[in-house]
Amino acid sequence: MILRGTRIAAAALATAAFAPGLAAADALAETENGLLAAERRLAEVERLGRGEDETPAARAARKFEVGEAQYLLGDWMHAAVVLSDAVDEPAFREARQRPEALFLLADALRRQGACGAARPRYAELLALGTSARRGEAILGALDCAVRDRRAEDVEALIAEAERAWGADAPSEVRYLAAKALFQRSDLAPRERSERAAAAFARVGKPFQLQAAYFQGVIAIQQGNLAGSLEWFESCARKGPPPEGPRQEEVRELCTLALARVHGEMGDVSGALDAYAAVPWQSPRFPEALYELAWAYVKAQKYEQALRTASFIAELAPDSPLAPEATVLQGHLLLRLGRHAEATDAYNHVINTYAPVRDELDAILSMREDPVRYFNEIIGRQGKAFDVATVLPPVAVKWASTQREVDVALDLVGSLDRARREVLASREVAGRIEALLARGRGLDAFPALRRAYASAEAVENDAALLEGAAVAAASAAAERALPSERRQPLLRARGERTALEAKVRTLPRTQDQVDERVVRMRARIDQVDRAAFQVGHLLDSIHAAVTGTELWIEQHRTEIESDPQGRQQLAEELRQHREVVVGYEGELRALRQEIALVRDAAAGADALGEEARLRAEYLAAADAERAVAELARGAAAGPDREALARADALRERIAGLRARAEAARLGFAADAARRAGELRDRVAAEQVALAGHSGALDGVQGVAKDLVGRIAYRSFQEVRAQFYQLVLKADVGIVDVAWSRKRLRLERIQQLSQQKAGEIEQLDREYRGLAREVD
Repeated sequence: MILRGTRIAAAALATAAFAPGLAAADALAETENGLLAAERRLAEVERLGRGEDETPAARAARKFEVGEAQYLLGDWMHAAVVLSDAVDEPAFREARQRPEALFLLADALRRQGACGAARPRYAELLALGTSARRGEAILGALDCAVRDRRAEDVEALIAEAERAWGADAPSEVRYLAAKALFQRSDLAPRERSERAAAAFARVGKPFQLQAAYFQGVIAIQQGNLAGSLEWFESCARKGPPPEGPRQEEVRELCTLALARVHGEMGDVSGALDAYAAVPWQSPRFPEALYELAWAYVKAQKYEQALRTASFIAELAPDSPLAPEATVLQGHLLLRLGRHAEATDAYNHVINTYAPVRDELDAILSMREDPVRYFNEIIGRQGKAFDVATVLPPVAVKWASTQREVDVALDLVGSLDRARREVLASREVAGRIEALLARGRGLDAFPALRRAYASAEAVENDAALLEGAAVAAASAAAERALPSERRQPLLRARGERTALEAKVRTLPRTQDQVDERVVRMRARIDQVDRAAFQVGHLLDSIHAAVTGTELWIEQHRTEIESDPQGRQQLAEELRQHREVVVGYEGELRALRQEIALVRDAAAGADALGEEARLRAEYLAAADAERAVAELARGAAAGPDREALARADALRERIAGLRARAEAARLGFAADAARRAGELRDRVAAEQVALAGHSGALDGVQGVAKDLVGRIAYRSFQEVRAQFYQLVLKADVGIVDVAWSRKRLRLERIQQLSQQKAGEIEQLDREYRGLAREVD
């Protein structure tokens, strides 16, 4: 037992003697494990970075697939944008998908109504020769040519259709060719009618309804009302049920035309039957109802006409037909002898529309140059011009239904959208340029930037592993050095450990890199939300200024007594608007800057500080290693072994750092090359944008004056309509008064005749009595 206790004590003493060496071995083993994990992460980064670049042809093919999917989903606008990029890529010109991409692009543009942009694409596809989509391309191009009334294109495309199909051309080709003939203005009216009628006669299904409608119109133009009935009858009531909303609309047009022709020919019964066939769900039902009421009037069915007219104001109170129907009710009530109700109907029209007429007078007559006034109105909107900001609410519907105003508003809206798109494109181009210029182009490619940051994280981890290996070697050297020689080593260790606390805050894994990006962008999002709230506030102020200006316009007759005050208020509002516009420009610049900062969050430039800190830490570790190297000759046993293991680890760590740096520089070089290619494309797009902007400014200047003239003339027409409407009601009031007067006169005459008869009777009776008395 004594011997055993002695052995245990000796073992304990030996363990105590070798404890520092064992601790150093444990630290080095932990460093080795960390090194293995870092090598695995770097291998993963290298594997991700070895992905081949997407060639321009492959990129175009990918965009074609995306555009095809958008086309199948019916998203014509996005399909056209993506397919345009694919089709315009030079590397895609020889691709087998190019004909299909050209057709989908042209068809997407046509379906948006952009035939001007679709025509060149159709022409390019047809120039390629035979393709699976050639027939559909001919039909699409022909449809655009007919819409835009391009007679020369129509003839060329019809010839192309004859070469493609011969005598078996589809019905749509025959219908479009006939419609083009109907539109021609270079032919004599009779020749045009005869040729168009013959062409429509050859149109078959599924365009037989459209062809019949045009045949009826041609018969009316030829003065053959009875002949038109056959065509409208076949379109409205005969044949199979309509397929789709387009054919349903054509059938409704045929039904209305049939009713009107019957009415024109004096066949009231036929007109009533045709009007009654228009479904109440149709947008043309109020129009049919109004004409039906007049048909009842012609048939002298006044009670039925009155009931029919009364429905219009209830079903379509905002329709321009509603006040006309109310006037018609007044006429019918007057004819039926219901004078009080007729007066109420006329007064309703007068009270409702006479103030609007007067307000329109004020709008159009209080300016020396009304066209210039409308130009100013259009220019100060800040957004697309809207008649609702100028006209009284009641008159807006009347102005908006005019074809010229509708075209003008569409033009102004298109120009406004184009202007905003050019501005947005400039901002995007600036943002892309900033991305390409920052971090040697790395920030423009998220995948490369992520790989670059991952390689940087491995370098951060390798630096800490280097420090851990040096720390183990430094501990062994400290034990080997006498106490009087340890001071330089302790000083170098202190410098390294002071920097190590900062290096440990750097990301060392991909998860840590992603977490840092999320944190940085969360702070940026807070600023972006505040900017959005400011934008909402500016929109509110803008709306308040616009509303005040609108109120002044609507109440100009009431405040005209103080023109100086009104002028001062208008000037103050103009200044407020200018201030708001200035704030909007500053906010737009701020939002752009926020977008740039978000792009730069955790970008390559942000990693520069990490590289500097890492280099300082490695320099401090190398200085500590140099001091520890002085103790190598004095080290023995486990300390010598620890120094040797630390050297081997440092060599492996240096190799890891070199690999990580090579991967990082490779990612940077790849990004720089791609950025150069993109920079050239962005420069070309900016040149094109500058040209578009200049052309748009020129068109906008002309269009503003044109829209001002259209608005002025159209508002004059609306005012004339209100004058006529109120005049009819005024005349109706006069008719009621004359009718009442005539009735009173007739009653007075009847009473006078009755009185004369009674006096004559009394006189006869009196003479008889007098004779008897005599």
